[in-house]
Amino acid sequence: MHGYVVSRPVVLRTATQVKHIAASADLDKVDVALVQINALNEHKMVREALSRQFPDVPVDTLVKTVPFEQLAMWSQFPMLLGRGAKGVALVGNVLNEQLRELRARHPQRQRFRILLINGFGTNLGDTLIGLTAFRSVWALLKAHLPEVTVDVLMGWAPLGGVTQLLQQHEGIEQVLHQGPSLQGMARYQGLFDFSALIGLPGYREMAPADWYLWWMGLDPNQVADGGKRNRIAIDPADAAAVAQALSDVTGVKVLINPKASEPLRQMPAAYLQTLTDAVLNSDPDIRVIFDQPVAVHHPRVVHLADVINSPQRLAALVAQVQGIVTTDTFVQHVADATGTPTCTLNTSVPAAFFRYYPMVQTRVLPGAESLGAWGRTKVSREEWATLSPAYAEAWSRLEPAVVLAALTQAQAAKVSTPTFDAARIDNPRPASRPTLVKSKTVTQSILVPRGQRTDQTSEALQRQLLKLAEHIVVPGDTVVLLGAGTGELACALADRVELFGRVIAFEPRRMIHQLLCANVLDAGHAIVETHPVMPTGLGLAVAQLPRMEVQDDHSPLDGSNQPVSEPVIHWPLDRLELPHCRLIVQQSPVPLIAALQGAAATVTRHRPFILAGLLKPEELPVWQHVLRDEDYEVRPYLLKDLDAGFTRDLEQLEDRSLILVAQPRKHAVSRERS
Repeated sequence: MHGYVVSRPVVLRTATQVKHIAASADLDKVDVALVQINALNEHKMVREALSRQFPDVPVDTLVKTVPFEQLAMWSQFPMLLGRGAKGVALVGNVLNEQLRELRARHPQRQRFRILLINGFGTNLGDTLIGLTAFRSVWALLKAHLPEVTVDVLMGWAPLGGVTQLLQQHEGIEQVLHQGPSLQGMARYQGLFDFSALIGLPGYREMAPADWYLWWMGLDPNQVADGGKRNRIAIDPADAAAVAQALSDVTGVKVLINPKASEPLRQMPAAYLQTLTDAVLNSDPDIRVIFDQPVAVHHPRVVHLADVINSPQRLAALVAQVQGIVTTDTFVQHVADATGTPTCTLNTSVPAAFFRYYPMVQTRVLPGAESLGAWGRTKVSREEWATLSPAYAEAWSRLEPAVVLAALTQAQAAKVSTPTFDAARIDNPRPASRPTLVKSKTVTQSILVPRGQRTDQTSEALQRQLLKLAEHIVVPGDTVVLLGAGTGELACALADRVELFGRVIAFEPRRMIHQLLCANVLDAGHAIVETHPVMPTGLGLAVAQLPRMEVQDDHSPLDGSNQPVSEPVIHWPLDRLELPHCRLIVQQSPVPLIAALQGAAATVTRHRPFILAGLLKPEELPVWQHVLRDEDYEVRPYLLKDLDAGFTRDLEQLEDRSLILVAQPRKHAVSRERS
């Protein structure tokens, strides 16, 4: 994992997405918002784009790599989990202790977000096996953390179906296809790093399921063999399409899948013909199915390349045949999940490499151990041109009878496996979207942010502001809320002043304001008008304020919970030139004195009651000074003295938070009641 920063702005654009990357004036002193985390191939694409745009400038002066060690120096960078972390043992379970440390780092946090860098690799097979191992990791994450979700950072152009596989796993919320900024990494508390997968320690030295478990910090020996078998979700529409294509095919259906993603693992055309003839001759009831375009023809051969046009369709086909011969490891992983007897033909890894699949028999190409690509997953095109004759000769020495015997052995294993344990097919999950709000309950009638903690201080403040306001306003009054929150108080006050009253609600936190709007509309309050505005200053202005992410931990009175900033309009209440105003309610996180100063003309003209909270005792003299010339009686109340529910919490007995009530002594110029 690494980052990068550019000295010229650059735009990356493909058919599926675009990214605008801002430049830094100094590549050695960079704002965390300008450092980009590399998604697979993104850094390479940036270099290529800069080279095209500035052909006369050395590209190394336009872009700088930021290594992981420098990224991790940022105080808000997430904790690295698994064997990639420094100083962890190479044996045993280290993830348990890491998760305990992660919890200790954030003792008050209730919602944790984890990032998987580079997914589990970029191909279908690695992804399916990685998810199998991740099921054991997911159980630990849920056991150690109060609430947890996982995002997966992939590259710009992953193989088709990888994203869909990832989205089928419980807990995986988003699959990202471009890197966030370093500043954006603050949303995560932990991460697993699978960057440069095939070069990581131990990869290809142990069974893949074991390696993924090991790299994520578990002890593979402590996970039962059954826990290393795959699961797959098959969409009913794909299953129906395949069933329709096979509806006229009788007899025993055997899928021959001769082409893998790399030439190293593909079956030569000559051997494919020989094997197909042998399979057909072994039983007159067999029908050979091909999911790929091949030049093999026979009355009992069925070509489905036009139907099997996606990994999902391929999985559905694997589930509907009675046997498989394949060189593609993804097919054997799916066959394990569907319980389909399979013979896998390996050209570069040992037969025991995928040892946990009871209905999959593996045979290795004769003499493959002595060929040039043994132990490797791929070779360059140039090297393959040199190696391919030796592999073609090795294929010619593989007896079809050996393949048929292995398939028969796999079919016998299927017969002896209990039906309930043979297949592991799940119903597809709907496309996941981040959950921003909690569901309504009997006691919670409005939508509230998912990450909002139960906060006794905030609840007590809301109760007392409403109680005080109800003694002041009547139907027809105008009420202003400066810092309206998600709308519970606004809706309650609207109930009080409607049908001819008016509630004006200012809420500067963008996502909180959107919830405010949703709750007001859902409650049916046409008299509530909302403004996504910070009610401070003298006139219209725009300033950057830290962002509030509603799905992350926060109190209702918090101004933000992210280091990322966003533009917020600053506009005082006085700019509305209200014709009436009976009550102004101010509450955190709006800066109370600054908001009051922005309402000075409204206070002078209409002399409304003012309710404000929360204040500290040392702030009271400032309020008394500001309201002295307006002839207000200022009365402070300790929140714990006003609210019986608040004082029941012994931990809050020393709380000195104040609610301020300011009552005008004289009649307003507009002759409103005082």
